[in-house]
Amino acid sequence: MTRFPIRFTTLAAVLSAAAFFSTAFETPVACAQTSDQVFGSKGAPARGEIIRMTKAEIVLKTRSIERSYQVNEVKKVTFKGEPKELSRARDYVLTGRLEDAAEELKKLTAAKIERDYVKQDIAYYTAYCNGKISLSGGGDKAAAVTAMLDFIKSARDSYHFYEAVEVMGDLAVALDNYEKATLYYQQLGKAPWPDLQMRGAVLVARTLQSQGKFAEALQSYQKLAGSKIDTPEANRQKLFARIGAAACLAETGKAAEGVKIVEEIIAKNDPQDTQLFARCYNALGDCQRKVGKPKDALLAYLHTDLLFSADGETHAEALYRLSLLWGELKKSDRAVSARSLLRSRYSGSAWAKKEG
Repeated sequence: MTRFPIRFTTLAAVLSAAAFFSTAFETPVACAQTSDQVFGSKGAPARGEIIRMTKAEIVLKTRSIERSYQVNEVKKVTFKGEPKELSRARDYVLTGRLEDAAEELKKLTAAKIERDYVKQDIAYYTAYCNGKISLSGGGDKAAAVTAMLDFIKSARDSYHFYEAVEVMGDLAVALDNYEKATLYYQQLGKAPWPDLQMRGAVLVARTLQSQGKFAEALQSYQKLAGSKIDTPEANRQKLFARIGAAACLAETGKAAEGVKIVEEIIAKNDPQDTQLFARCYNALGDCQRKVGKPKDALLAYLHTDLLFSADGETHAEALYRLSLLWGELKKSDRAVSARSLLRSRYSGSAWAKKEG
């Protein structure tokens, strides 16, 4: 059986980080803001008045000085006098507490809000929460599509535009509308930043993979993996492309080659990137299944289940694979347990739909 580089210190670090972020925004400040604020990836927020906003930039005026912020470098934006429910909801979204965010947003009445930017934020976060919840825990995906599309049409210059079209792509995939999903993901390719362009291209390739077009997806992934763009996020997208390529190699008769690719990525990268490692171990499981090593495949998917389950999409996939493998290995109780968790936690996912 293949040995995988399990580090129990990794689990401790992941749990510690999860505990911190689950409480970091537990009680947001409820008092009204006296200025707009733009939060970058680090450092103190910039304060002033937002005088212009597009898909790509936010212009903040502080006294008589105007400063432009690229949207891809902005963590969040808050507005002068915004309702405390919006402030709480936004912070809940940032920590993954989508149901809590949705409850806060339900308390708001858009008709009572005067400022357009605040109305847009309420509309976006409401659509975002409903969309993401429908993709995992269940809900009306068609209604989520309508809400997000309404937002995009009414706020074409919102700094949330690229996030919104990505969610639309995810919803289209979940509804098996791959043509529309591709069109939405291609919108990311029109962004002014190479990093986001690469992300869009990876998602397009992933859409091909979801359709079973493994040879086409493999070609796209390999092209992306060879990109000369050298930034931290672009390099991360190259890793996702290599992982996708490995999974496609498993489906095109070259699973052993795929195993080598994934094991190299695992050995050379930081396991605190839980989304990356979840995709690594799922791809590794796919490869091990194809080379006829069900126990090794089981161990790979268990990594995702036990150590890297923060990303709902990859966790749902791992649970689906585990339910099948436990059954093959005559462990019916564990198969039932994996299946039950999949249905209870990710009833809205494509993987739960496969269970029937």
